[in-house]
Amino acid sequence: MTIKGMLTATRPWSWTAGIIPVLLTGALVHKAEGVSVAKGGLSNALMMVITLQASGNLVNSYIDHNYGVDTIETAGDRTIVDAHVSPKGALVLAGVMFFAAVAAVLPTISRMRVSGQARELEATFWVGVAMVFSYTCWPFRLKYRGLGDITVFLLFGPMLMQVAAMLVCGSVQHWVLPFGVPAALLCEAILHANNMRDIEQDRSAGISTLAIGFRSSQVLYFGLLGMAYVVAGCLAATGSRGSALSFLTLPLAISALKDCRPEAVRNLDEKTAKLHLLFGVLMTAGTLLF
Repeated sequence: MTIKGMLTATRPWSWTAGIIPVLLTGALVHKAEGVSVAKGGLSNALMMVITLQASGNLVNSYIDHNYGVDTIETAGDRTIVDAHVSPKGALVLAGVMFFAAVAAVLPTISRMRVSGQARELEATFWVGVAMVFSYTCWPFRLKYRGLGDITVFLLFGPMLMQVAAMLVCGSVQHWVLPFGVPAALLCEAILHANNMRDIEQDRSAGISTLAIGFRSSQVLYFGLLGMAYVVAGCLAATGSRGSALSFLTLPLAISALKDCRPEAVRNLDEKTAKLHLLFGVLMTAGTLLF
């Protein structure tokens, strides 16, 4: 098991799904509250989301490998089938990443206990942790029960931004929640594009998703992308003018919508991930600039 293999096993290309909401949160609280993001809170939030996401990725790889979802012939996740890590190595590395995530949150929890506000951070963080590992783990196995989509929406949108805001500010910041919705919708669109590609494979493995038929899945994909821009437009119209900068990604969104057809769906998740990244970067930049 090499350093390169371990890094590959954590799926670093997927980390932007968590990094973007954290950076946006940092920009929002800096602009609205004048909070400095150079004091460690933002770096702790980034460390938390990267290591927790990496841990969840490794556990998911282990479970899917054990259940025969990921095979040499069909696996989209090549972590274990290509021997980047062994099954046991994946669990050990997942444990290391998990403890790193907890270590990133503990200092802020300790400080917030003094002001009596730690309870919400602790509750949101630990519920998020439970959802991360319940995605494929027993007893809930959310991915296999058709609940993977709503789990991803909550984790990579409002819940993540609330935890990030508390880590950066040291206090509860409920007002950031609506700003997490566009990124969460696009993150869900990434998962849905992947599910559309793997409809038959998931069905044979006993996995239930919202991709219940290609035509219905197309409608849902169109809706997810469309609603991301609707929410961004509402945010821009109600005072957050910088959110409008995200509309510069419309050409990429239109291109993704055109690729939402059976013969082109294979790479749709990659194109949607690029849209999510650029959308989030522009929304973050717009928040700081305007």
